[in-house]
Amino acid sequence: MRITRRGFTLAEILTVIVIMGVVMMMTLPKMGHINDRNQIRSAKDGISARLAAARAAAIATGRQSYFYSEGDSDRVTASNGTTQVAKGTTINLKRQFGVSVLSPTFSIMFDGRGMTSGSAHVLKFSRSGIADSICISAIGLINRHGCAQ
Repeated sequence: MRITRRGFTLAEILTVIVIMGVVMMMTLPKMGHINDRNQIRSAKDGISARLAAARAAAIATGRQSYFYSEGDSDRVTASNGTTQVAKGTTINLKRQFGVSVLSPTFSIMFDGRGMTSGSAHVLKFSRSGIADSICISAIGLINRHGCAQ
């Protein structure tokens, strides 16, 4: 009488491990870029929220408010008569998200109606070779999905 054993041979197990290794080696570079894209998305969401807060503060008070982008940092202030009052803290995008701001230093002034002073503004930033931008129109609208050129 012959006894048969159920299971896998060593050759079959090694073949599966090699195939899994090849698949992992092909997917790992893509996984690294997912983290970079997520950090840029988080930075865009944070900047958009601060821009919206500056615009909302201007509309709520009927006075000017400002969004400042200085290097890799941004901050918001609101007019309180003759003085500027900081709204929240200054956020450093490089420290918090690893995102570098490519745009030069600029400020956006929102008037009491929520409109910006002057023309449209573009805020560009990147991380590990992946670049993106936020556009602020002259009427104060924020476009997080890139800029139409």
